[in-house]
Amino acid sequence: MECQAADMKKNEESLFLLLELNDALFPIGAYAHSYGLETYVQEGAVHDRKTAAEWLRAYFAGSFLYSELLAARLAYEAFMQPDGLTKLLNLEEELRAAKVPREPREALQKLGRRLAKNVQKIQLPYEAGFSLYIEAAQKSCTHPVCYGALAAALHLPERLALLHYFYAQLSALTNTCVKLIPLSQYVLRQDWCRRPCRLRQDGLNRGSDP
Repeated sequence: MECQAADMKKNEESLFLLLELNDALFPIGAYAHSYGLETYVQEGAVHDRKTAAEWLRAYFAGSFLYSELLAARLAYEAFMQPDGLTKLLNLEEELRAAKVPREPREALQKLGRRLAKNVQKIQLPYEAGFSLYIEAAQKSCTHPVCYGALAAALHLPERLALLHYFYAQLSALTNTCVKLIPLSQYVLRQDWCRRPCRLRQDGLNRGSDP
């Protein structure tokens, strides 16, 4: 019973940290970035429910899946290795190089710097290796790499950490669509309630055991 209670407490603590780190109100300024969506809306390419759903689907099945989500996963796994710091810094360089458009590249860096700064301020119980990474990366840390490394440093479950990260980004950009077009909250969420499972399976299961 004591062992069960300890496991339950640990799970609750992990869940609380994940909810906090991925909360839209966590002070890193995530709400201020549209990752190019605003430009598509201004140009009329995204203007209604159909085009908004198509843009979201393309973004999360492409750029996000193979860039941000993959980077967060690789950062989590790199942090746990003996040469983790070197791998994290290499991953930072690769992610910045892959983000050719200026807006999304700068957005990821700003969010990463703010995430690093705020978790240091509130003194989360992460491993010392995370501080070494922040010091080495300095102002160049990106949000996905910083988040993945932090989740590992806090001993949060990898899959759960990635699921929360995925949902937080999906929710944020859905809300951005609603405000920019504008649309009903219900309309897009009705679409996405039926669709995230495929992306989740692609992003989290690829290369792992079934």
